[in-house]
Amino acid sequence: MPERAPLAADLATLSAEARAAGLDDVAATLAAAAARLPATLAADAAHDLRNPLTAIRSAAGILAGDDLTDAERLRFAAIARDEAIRFARLVP
Repeated sequence: MPERAPLAADLATLSAEARAAGLDDVAATLAAAAARLPATLAADAAHDLRNPLTAIRSAAGILAGDDLTDAERLRFAAIARDEAIRFARLVP
């Protein structure tokens, strides 16, 4: 069985303690939260990675157009650069 994330393990421990104390509804809520945590974290990570990539892709598409002023071109180049930096921070 894969090792559980510390937070998920803490929730599972709290769930067991709540069940032992006769707090079955609390225990069930904590157990459900522990089970959902890995999927939630994965979805959040994917979202955080997609956002800068979407901005970079959009800025690149706009930059490929011929009808931009120099100021607009600089603006969209800066957006792509800033989002690439942000992406690099997310993926060490």
